[in-house]
Amino acid sequence: VYPYRTSVFGGQIIGSAIYAAQLTLTRNQPLHSLHSYFLSAADNSSAITYKVKRLREGHSFQARSVTALQDDKIVFECEM
Repeated sequence: VYPYRTSVFGGQIIGSAIYAAQLTLTRNQPLHSLHSYFLSAADNSSAITYKVKRLREGHSFQARSVTALQDDKIVFECEM
């Protein structure tokens, strides 16, 4: 939409974080809660890496923490 902008759309970062977390689930469960923080701007000049930490593996739900890094700098964190 804005070809002159170099920043990454926040919704793209959130969507990628959700996808990364879903890849670690042991059962197919829907997302029911998400808390996120944009810590610094991300740009489209280099890749964003998503690191997922397993917080809980319960019977009724599973919890994950996702950190998005770009050039070794944290740009986004969330828990779901």
